[in-house]
Amino acid sequence: FLKQILNMKNFLISSLKKIGLVLNKYPRSGFEYLLNNKRYEAQTIDLLGLPFNISDSDSFYYSHREIFIDGIYEFKTMREIPKIIDCGSNYGTSLVYFKSLYANAEVIGIEADPNIFSILEKNISLRKYDNVTLINKAVSNKKGKVKFFSEGADGGRIHNMSKHKGSSEVETLCLDDIIEDEIDFLKMDIEGSESDVI
Repeated sequence: FLKQILNMKNFLISSLKKIGLVLNKYPRSGFEYLLNNKRYEAQTIDLLGLPFNISDSDSFYYSHREIFIDGIYEFKTMREIPKIIDCGSNYGTSLVYFKSLYANAEVIGIEADPNIFSILEKNISLRKYDNVTLINKAVSNKKGKVKFFSEGADGGRIHNMSKHKGSSEVETLCLDDIIEDEIDFLKMDIEGSESDVI
């Protein structure tokens, strides 16, 4: 029953966002055409003048909108080399944003989904960024291994839900393992595991 409520909520949110776009309530991003594409199909788009690989048009569209248009991760710092930890890096949209905001930033990008991680690696490699470390692990409150359920886009998680396409065993790491000193920004988009990790 809870799954049905969550699915209905997600459907309503998605529908309202699409209605807002039709009514020109939201500023355009240039990626609206992706909403007409079939979901869960790999493709390459142009992001800030370079190829960018995605595995799902809808998830990229909404992620890009939140990050680049709404500026949900914008922050100010006085440090020349800000330190950023990005838990749940997905394709790397947020990493590209952080490096566009602070080109010299030291960024650690963590993504648990092995398939999505391979896309992340390609996207970041194409950009030849300095000071970016990518880690294919799940952020957790304990070290070990967990079963990770892939959804094919940005909804993979360690808790199984019916829409997930497959599972794999992934290693975990704790925030204490990667936060050695002061950081400027901690981003966590890890599908409901944020409070456990903290």
